[in-house]
Amino acid sequence: MIAVVTVDYATGYEFMFHTFYSIPVSIAAWSIGRRAALAMAVAGGLAWWFADAASGHHYSHAIYGAWNAFICFLSFAAGGILLAQLRQSLTESERKSAELKAALDELRQSTAKVRELQDNMLVMCAWTKRIRDEGRWISVEEFLSRHLNMNLSHGISPEGLRELAEQPPEAPASEAKP
Repeated sequence: MIAVVTVDYATGYEFMFHTFYSIPVSIAAWSIGRRAALAMAVAGGLAWWFADAASGHHYSHAIYGAWNAFICFLSFAAGGILLAQLRQSLTESERKSAELKAALDELRQSTAKVRELQDNMLVMCAWTKRIRDEGRWISVEEFLSRHLNMNLSHGISPEGLRELAEQPPEAPASEAKP
């Protein structure tokens, strides 16, 4: 900012040097964020006002110099805020893109696993309903958990509840006859 003010002062009020104050504001906005951009915009507006006044520019009324400095501040602030927002949006977009890429990779792996399972015939015991997996007999729950990363919860279907209600109660083991 000091270099911009020095050059602005040296060139006098006849050269409009306003645009170059946006460079430090833009750097602050991009690398640090919105608050830094606003701080640099305030500094830029005050520095422009100082350089304009020190260069001998006389207005018909003092309020015009202050007004011009305020307009400079507003343009610096608007540009800085927009650039900081652009940077934030870009960072968020990159983060979302990385999340999406990870989700797609996981989906590809899952799809490949499902296709592998579809291509291979599974053998299930007709009596125990267990599945033969790599030479071992495992439960359906274990198979689904191991190969498809699924967790199961158990409940009772309406048909199972009816069958359970229709069964006669079993006698306790202590009352059983020899």
